[in-house]
Amino acid sequence: KMPRPGAVRALHVDARGRVWLGGSDCFGYLKSQGDGELAFVDLAPQFAHDLGGVAFADIWQVTEFQGRLYFRGLRDLFAVDAAGRRAGYWHHDGRFGEIDRVGDALWLQWRGEGIRRLRGDAFVPVPGTAALGTSLIYNLLPLSDGGVLVTDITPYLKIYREGALRALDDPALTADAA
Repeated sequence: KMPRPGAVRALHVDARGRVWLGGSDCFGYLKSQGDGELAFVDLAPQFAHDLGGVAFADIWQVTEFQGRLYFRGLRDLFAVDAAGRRAGYWHHDGRFGEIDRVGDALWLQWRGEGIRRLRGDAFVPVPGTAALGTSLIYNLLPLSDGGVLVTDITPYLKIYREGALRALDDPALTADAA
């Protein structure tokens, strides 16, 4: 049973088989009890100081990257290590969008700004992505040539490649495929 009412909106199974999940104002993992039952271990209380008593609402996504788990809420991003210990926290008043592994980097949409990638403990802007700050991004899909396929709420796909963003219906892209 979850500690607060609401749906579980995000699930992730890590490389060791542990199930991580995010719900309404809670996130954590499932731990096997001695009787074979599963119990939810809520990690959100570790971030009470960061939140200052403000609810963060739903966790929409759980992503694993370099031994850490990232729980993305609307305006808050929480990181824990594989043992569930606090490893980082970020807040963005403009709201977050998709978070995904792109090559050897972790990319996160900062709505109103564009895409940022994790460098050390900070997210730094990815050049040429400011136009991706306006629409909610649903997917950042790495391509074999180093490009990134982007899906958002607009009715067309976009490709980010070498600092440039183009709509998939761009004639230059279809000419490459011919």
